[in-house]
Amino acid sequence: MIYYNNSPISKQEQIWTRFVDWDFTAIQLISTIRKWRRKIFYLSVVGAFVGVLSASHIYLKVKYPEISPLYQFASRVLALLSTILISIAAFAGARFLAKDEEKTAVEARTVAETYRSDYYLYLFQAGIYKENRDQVADQRDEEIDLATKEMIVVHPDDGPSPEHLITEASIELYIKERIMGQRKYFDKKIRSFKRKITRMKNLTFLLGISGIALGASATVYPDKMIMVWVAFLGTVTASISSYAATSRYQQQMTAFNFTKRQLDRIYSRWLSKEDRTDAQLVETIEAELMRENQAWADDLKQTSNDSKNLQAFVGQLKDGAGAKVS
Repeated sequence: MIYYNNSPISKQEQIWTRFVDWDFTAIQLISTIRKWRRKIFYLSVVGAFVGVLSASHIYLKVKYPEISPLYQFASRVLALLSTILISIAAFAGARFLAKDEEKTAVEARTVAETYRSDYYLYLFQAGIYKENRDQVADQRDEEIDLATKEMIVVHPDDGPSPEHLITEASIELYIKERIMGQRKYFDKKIRSFKRKITRMKNLTFLLGISGIALGASATVYPDKMIMVWVAFLGTVTASISSYAATSRYQQQMTAFNFTKRQLDRIYSRWLSKEDRTDAQLVETIEAELMRENQAWADDLKQTSNDSKNLQAFVGQLKDGAGAKVS
């Protein structure tokens, strides 16, 4: 007899419980990574902006030697603040966006999706669960436990969620909850990605126009500080584009659209067969969804470089400002 929270559960419920635990773990890990990725980006942008303000005071001192000592003090404070912000961003990047952290998140999501597919395969006695499914489930569980023995699983406080849980081998429920439910999820994510891409495009366009306007004004009113601001805007624009590329919104939209079409094709071909079986549909659908998950995992393993441009820019800015003062 298998127990969960001191209560006996069936083999079928055990597989679903494993999915819920690993799903919750993956959500927590991925959420933390994305949250820190945004924070690091904002810290880098603000740090670079403060660095430009510091350089502005330095250039003012060179241009106007009689400038108040208060401005000189403010320049030093801003320079220190810029260094602190950039250092925090660098430290957070090394701590929270390390390859091991992302690797763990990807593995947790992969295990969760494996258990979810296994649940439906077990329920319909399809794929590896065609025969001796209880023995296969035990062996599968042992293999996964061995492969993830160094990972910490986070259990949700309220226990396994029964939401969308199919408890009987009903192909109608499977089509409704698994196939159509997955399509709705893809549609929701695609709409969200489109909004994010549009916002980033509008922001980069605005920054680009601002940089061009400042650059044009520098030809009429030559001032070295204007060019510093132009360089800052260009660097921020490049960093936003890098952040968008790292988030891989466009790639995920393409992948989700492709998987949606694949699910439709599989379902249509299955309907056209006279000798079709429920297990055939479940086995083919789960194989396609596992393929999609593997593609997503490969994308997420890409490392983020969205703050490096800004950090390099601040370093160059400080070096240049120092040379001017001396």
